[in-house]
Amino acid sequence: MVAISEYMLAFESILYGLIVSRILIQWNRMIQERGNYKLYWAHLILTIEIFLFIVYVYLMNFSEDHYSDMNEPLYFLIYLVVPPALFTFSSYQMFPKKITNTDYKDFLFKNSIIIILPLLAFGVIFTSYMSRNADGLSLRAIIAYSILTIGLVTIFFKNQIILKIMIVVALLFIIYLYLFSFI
Repeated sequence: MVAISEYMLAFESILYGLIVSRILIQWNRMIQERGNYKLYWAHLILTIEIFLFIVYVYLMNFSEDHYSDMNEPLYFLIYLVVPPALFTFSSYQMFPKKITNTDYKDFLFKNSIIIILPLLAFGVIFTSYMSRNADGLSLRAIIAYSILTIGLVTIFFKNQIILKIMIVVALLFIIYLYLFSFI
C-alpha cells in the first residue's frame, strides 16, 4: 500500500504543481505589467484563495490517509483526478489572455460563471470527502455548504454584492482551515 500512496502523491504533486505554477506566472505578469491594467481587490483575493486552497488540499494529503480506498476506481477519479482538473480549468479562466487595458472588475463579473462553477464543483467534492470521513456534519462541512449555497446564488442571480460576500466568506473559511485543521 505504501507504493500506491507514493505514486498517488507524485501524481497529485505534478497536477497541483502545474496549477500553482500557472497562478504564480500570472501574478508575475501582473507585477511586470503594472499600470497597464485596473486591478480589482475581489479578483486578487479570489486568486489568493485558489492558491491557498490548493496548498491546503495538498498538505491534507500528508496528514490524512485518503489513499486507503485507492483500489476503488471511482474514489481515484472523484477525489484525485477531478479536483486538480477543476482547479486547472478555473485557474486558466481566472486571468485574461492579455493584461493590457484589462479592468479586472469587469473581467471577474463577466466571467464569474466559468470561474466559480468549477470551484463550486470542487466544493461539493471537498465537502463530500469531509462528510465521508466524519460521523456527522462538522463545522467545516457546514461552512463549506454555506459557501456553496452563496456561490450558487451568485451564479443564478449574477449579483456583484453576493459575489463579494462569497469571496470574503471563502477567505475566512480558508483561514479557518489553516488555523484549525493541522492542530
